[in-house]
Amino acid sequence: MSYSRWGDSIWYTFWCVSHDKKYQFPSQKLKNEERFEICDFPSYLVSYGTIKNKGIDVVLNEVKEYYSKEHHGRIFDGFVDGKIHYKDGVFDVKNPTYEQILELKGYLEEFIKDVDDWYKWKNYFYYEWYVYLCDDINTFLLKFKIK
Repeated sequence: MSYSRWGDSIWYTFWCVSHDKKYQFPSQKLKNEERFEICDFPSYLVSYGTIKNKGIDVVLNEVKEYYSKEHHGRIFDGFVDGKIHYKDGVFDVKNPTYEQILELKGYLEEFIKDVDDWYKWKNYFYYEWYVYLCDDINTFLLKFKIK
């Protein structure tokens, strides 16, 4: 799966769940809705369809522009009376370098390859039908202690 987290990288990325596909047939619509997330403060989400329609270089320019600006939001400020407390704040500007954008390009390319591979009929039915079906049967059998 598309996932990156390296100690020497500013990027923490992954392919995040866009919807429950259990027992659905693969379609271009479902494929286009798959999402790539840059986990940060603030996060950045982009769909497979957007990357394919705009192109990776356009998306990379948008990411560079996005992380080159200040963003206001709620920032974790500790616990008060056992509850999470937030304060209004400003997220740091990253100003990603050319090398960092190239690194991110590699992650986006892997995401595209992974989604394309996942949506091949054999793989899709294995992961979205067979695995779930086995789990559902196992759950049913355990409910009645049949094994």
